[in-house]
Parts: sequence; C-alpha cells; structure tokens
Amino acid sequence: MERRRALAEDLRRLGLALLIAAIVGGFFQDEVAVGVAYTGLVLGAALWVLGLVITEEGDTG
Repeated sequence: MERRRALAEDLRRLGLALLIAAIVGGFFQDEVAVGVAYTGLVLGAALWVLGLVITEEGDTG
C-alpha cells in the first residue's frame, strides 16, 4: 500500500508541474509551440487526475 500511495503522490506532483509549465509556456508563444503547451496541459491534467483516482482507491480499499 505504501508504494501505491507514493506513486499517487508522484503522479499528482508531476501532473501539477506539467500544468504549471504548460501555462507558463503559453505566455511564451514565440519560443514554445502552442501544440506543445496544449499537450503538456492535457497530459498534466491526466496525470494529476490519475493520481487523485489512485489516492481515492487506496483510501476506500
């Protein structure tokens, strides 16, 4: 159970970091392609949500 909790925490942190990087990258549209920023935004949100789902499964199980 400890590994599952650690994985969930890492996914949430990585997802949040990607979300922040994508938002900041959106402000630098001259240096960062829009597609890269959108991809980071979607991937970051997906990882963050996956981390939340794993956390909730661990809490209920």
